[in-house]
Amino acid sequence: MFLKTLAIDLLDFFFPNLCAGCEGHLVRGEEGLCIGCLLTMPVTGFEKDPENPVMKQFWGKVPVAAAMAYCHFSKGGKMQRLIHHLKYKNRPDIGVKMGQLCAHQLHGATMYSSAQVVVPIPLHPNKQRLRGYNQAASFGRGLAQVLRIPHLENAFSDERTHPRKPVRADLSVHRMYRVYLKCRI
Repeated sequence: MFLKTLAIDLLDFFFPNLCAGCEGHLVRGEEGLCIGCLLTMPVTGFEKDPENPVMKQFWGKVPVAAAMAYCHFSKGGKMQRLIHHLKYKNRPDIGVKMGQLCAHQLHGATMYSSAQVVVPIPLHPNKQRLRGYNQAASFGRGLAQVLRIPHLENAFSDERTHPRKPVRADLSVHRMYRVYLKCRI
């Protein structure tokens, strides 16, 4: 037991396990984020407000039953560092951890209590090859674990279509995608 602890401590000395939020050293039992970062997470509280700013972004554009943001984002802030680790430093564990934390926030919110499945947004194949994984899928895994609902990572396929003109000026895109459900939910 002593030798195992010594080996772990030596390994940690040469290859320190750092918090993705503040880059401080993690202690035993901490995974991905330190307790300080967990306690100071810039949580929005939007899950309790059906008229939150994220929901308002969709009004008059597309029908959405519920929408929210888990945390506030600020340039140079904790969330930007976490997203950077998730996207560019091969840290899918950060996505899972953030999904778990978000799911704990959703437990008391009635707007999300009827959720039956988590289906992450597919990542463009080129981006998936570049990054090695879908960040939305890792976040979805964390959500699904805590909410105890299925996580369907490969539920959708896309068929590229090229419309002659955009559907709306504010949704102008070079390529439109039609999404099809591949399996029965």
